[in-house]
Amino acid sequence: TRFTELDAALAAIVPQILALPTEEYTSLILQLSREELLARFSAPES
Repeated sequence: TRFTELDAALAAIVPQILALPTEEYTSLILQLSREELLARFSAPES
């Protein structure tokens, strides 16, 4: 298992990740760490 559990922080960014094209979100999930995913998708959008 890539991520051992889906905590509230990860659960909160799932909709944003799933809004991306399949190829893009698959690549991000495989390449980025939990912290990197949270930093990328939890940041306020400008």
